[in-house]
Parts: sequence; structure tokens; C-alpha cells
Amino acid sequence: MSGKMLEVDEARRLVAAATPRMPIEEISLAAARGLVLARAARARALVPPLSCSAMDGYAVRAADLAGRERTRLRVTQEIMAGDLPAAPLAKGEAARIMTGAPLPQGADSVVMVEVTAADGADGVVIQGPAKLGQHVRQQGEDLTPGAAVLAPGALIGSAAIGLLASAGCSRVAVYRRPRVAVLATGNELVPMEQEPGTGCIRNSNGPALCAAIHEAGGIPVDLGIARDEPGATLDAVRRGLDEADCLVTSAGVSVGDRDFVGDAFAAAGVERVFWRVKQKPGKPLYFGVAAGKPVFGLPGNPVSSLVIFEQYVRPAIRWMRGLEGAGRQWLQARAAARIAGAPKRLTWIRVELAREGDQWRVRPAGAQGSSVLATLARAHGLVTVAPGEVLEPGDPVEVRVIRDEVLLDHQRFHSSGAKRIKTV
Repeated sequence: MSGKMLEVDEARRLVAAATPRMPIEEISLAAARGLVLARAARARALVPPLSCSAMDGYAVRAADLAGRERTRLRVTQEIMAGDLPAAPLAKGEAARIMTGAPLPQGADSVVMVEVTAADGADGVVIQGPAKLGQHVRQQGEDLTPGAAVLAPGALIGSAAIGLLASAGCSRVAVYRRPRVAVLATGNELVPMEQEPGTGCIRNSNGPALCAAIHEAGGIPVDLGIARDEPGATLDAVRRGLDEADCLVTSAGVSVGDRDFVGDAFAAAGVERVFWRVKQKPGKPLYFGVAAGKPVFGLPGNPVSSLVIFEQYVRPAIRWMRGLEGAGRQWLQARAAARIAGAPKRLTWIRVELAREGDQWRVRPAGAQGSSVLATLARAHGLVTVAPGEVLEPGDPVEVRVIRDEVLLDHQRFHSSGAKRIKTV
């Protein structure tokens, strides 16, 4: 493509079209937490395997209690979870039973121990009737062999692992987690643990991007810092393409005399898809592909680097691992202060959220310069402002939430009328 400046929507479309899913691998269920199912997981057994009690109490025949306020039954056996019944249940009999224990043949209901009283060495008195099937988990009511346990695209968390384990799915087909290489460039950068000399600064983009990759579900591969030299930059780019499924660089993709990243991409076989987007921050965004691997050249300013990661790289990583979108929640709010975008570019404004009555109120989190990382660190979300748009106090605002604690607060606040409007 040419180097013309793209609209944001077109840039997003091109990234999505060029980003592949990761290969599918079959792994043990124990290793699958946080991964995404690539094929439906199907039950290998009945769940539950036998009709069983959902309560501690007594297994009975509901007909024995019909129309009676008080019934005495003879207790013939006790069944613990993991045991098998000793004999079928005959008319007028009951079995002491524990939660999860299988029902004896002939029993069709369970009464809770709280509505019973022992009566002699072998009897129990039950208060009231029993509804047919009450407190019984029927054989196979959860799953039958061959039934889909979870559909493709399901994120495997603790509850999913429990469900899959109960269904006998000891191995599952998942998308491999993508390895994402991170390269910071610039002669002025030193490792974060090193005291910077005159004219130098600590590398913040590298650690920040590695953390963002981890949060998106990828595996960060830290390539360190490449000096502003053609050979060093090319070597680092080639290493990233060799070792990872995706490459993300920061700085060096503009038009300065010491910006060698674009040339290094070309020399390493990266096919450029676009360079420069009508957005603020992050106009000099580069995107290309090398042997099917996405390559992102992010701006060097720390805010630009992270905001552009949020808008483009995070969705790409999630797509690679089998998910849709950026996985962010959006809230509806009202502007508490004036929010203005750039005259000719779409702008992402860092904002803070606060509750006021039954509404969220939103205001800029502080200075919006691309180097002011403190503003992004304390921001709760991002507001998208169209070119030339100005939001005045009281105007409705959609906020893309980037801090999870806001969503926890929103759960407590939801009953007062605040609305979560979408997930993207």
C-alpha cells in the first residue's frame, strides 16, 4: 500500500484481515486454564452417572407420603457418597442418604433431614408429603455422552475446568497462546534498573508493552533495546520474527534521520500494509506482515505506544488466541467538563470516572500530552472524540473502561441506574 494516512476504521479492518489464529494443539485439561477452546468439548460420560441425592436426608418413595402430615418409615440402609445402595427400596422403607450418594432402586425423592426425626433404632418420622423427584439429580441431567460441554471460543476458567473434568474431558483442543516479541529502540534508552546518564532515560515502553501483552493473554518475549543503528535494528527485528508469532516495536518508525525501524522491517521481509493513521495519539503507526506474522511499529512516546496497543495490538492478540474484540466494557456517562478532540484527527482522551447521583461523570484525567504517562496510569478509561468534536458538560459520553476495578464498582452501582452499554 501507499503511505497515505488512513482512517481508524480502515486501519482496524486491515489489521483484523491480516491477523491469523494461532495453531490448534491438544493439551491436558490441567494446563488449559486461560486458553480458548478451538473445537467443541464433548462429554465422555453421563453427568451425573447415576441418579443421586442433592441433599443430606432420606431417600423415599413419594407415594408413601402422599396426603399425610406425618409418616413413619423403616430405615433399611445408609448410603454415603461413593457407596452403592445395598438393596432396592420397598414400600414403607427409607434410606439415610448423603449429598451425592446414588438413590436405591425404587426411591424417587429425597426429603431433607431438617423435616425428619429419628423414631427408635430403625425408624424415621417425616413431616409432610414429598414432591415426586424433589432434591434428586437425575442420571445424565447435566450431560450425556457426546453432548457438547463447551462450544468453540469458550475461555477456560476454573468453572469450565470443573465442568470439563466432570464430563471426562481430560484433554482439550485449544488455540496456542501467541508469543509476542517486544523491541524498544533508541540510543537514549537504558534498562530500567540502570541509572541513566546525561541525556538518557529508562526504558519504560518495553516493560509496559510486555505487561500489556500479558494482560491481553499473550506471552511477552522481551528483545531488550536496539540502538539507533541499521545493523543492530535489523538483527533485533529478525530475532523477533524468528522467536515470536507477532512483533511489536516502539519508536523509530517516523521520518527522522535516526529512524531505522521501517528500513529494518523491509530488509527482514515485512510487507507493509499501512503507515500513518488519522488518530491522536499515535499517527505514525506502522502495520505489516512477515510470513503470516503481524508486525506493529508503535510510536515512541509512552502514552502513544500504550494507547495504540490498546486500540490495535490488544484485539489482534485476542484474535490470535481465539477471542473476539478487545474484551473491554463500555459505560455510559455524562461529561463533567469540556472534552475536545483534535481538529482533523480522531482523538482518544484519557479520562477519570466518578459517580454523581445515579450517573457516572467523566472528565479528562489531566494533561493529554503523549509523554505524560502519569495521566494514563491514573485514567479509568478512554473516550473517543471525532475530528473537531467538542463534548460540553452534561453531554452523553461512551467510555471504554481500561481499569478492572471500575467494573467492580459498577456492579455495586448498577442498581442505581448506571448502564453498562456494551462489550467490545
